[in-house]
Amino acid sequence: MITRGIDHIGITVPDMEQATLFLQQAFGAQLAYDHITPDDPHRKDPRQSLN
Repeated sequence: MITRGIDHIGITVPDMEQATLFLQQAFGAQLAYDHITPDDPHRKDPRQSLN
């Protein structure tokens, strides 16, 4: 089987701002949209509820 391309990928990161800065600096990525804003409430890590 030959891969002909990649449509999209998903990446989970602990710090969105740090990850955004890294992708911009390392790959020249441009922010297309920002769905989560600094005013949004903190979201609990879903892995914590597995215990």
